[in-house]
Amino acid sequence: SQSLQCRMTEDREFLPFKRLFRELKLQTDVGLKLHKMKRTDWDKKFHAVYAELDVLIDPVEQHQKELAESCGEYDFISIDGTRVKGNGFRSLLHVMKQLLEHLLSNLQKCARERSSLFFSVSDHLSTLTA
Repeated sequence: SQSLQCRMTEDREFLPFKRLFRELKLQTDVGLKLHKMKRTDWDKKFHAVYAELDVLIDPVEQHQKELAESCGEYDFISIDGTRVKGNGFRSLLHVMKQLLEHLLSNLQKCARERSSLFFSVSDHLSTLTA
């Protein structure tokens, strides 16, 4: 009963990752389709960035799942009997989540501003490659 409750808590804790990876894959697919013709040098560079993201997303998602599964192994029971979450892997996952959210934000901003008169291709490209 306690392990089932623990597992449900961990599932809720890591639920944002499912949304993040789904959105990242969607943005990457859209980016690949938009720049697949590679008409300009900028299209070629954007396509290369999206192609690299496409290759990296699945392995990063797999590592996130492995870390999430390991988190519970490092929790401990306090003196009063309550379960205390260990924070090593959870801290690493938190950093990973922040990085993925930042990447997604940059991809969405690029997609949103692409048709703007003031869209700076070099600025957006350097932000995505950084």
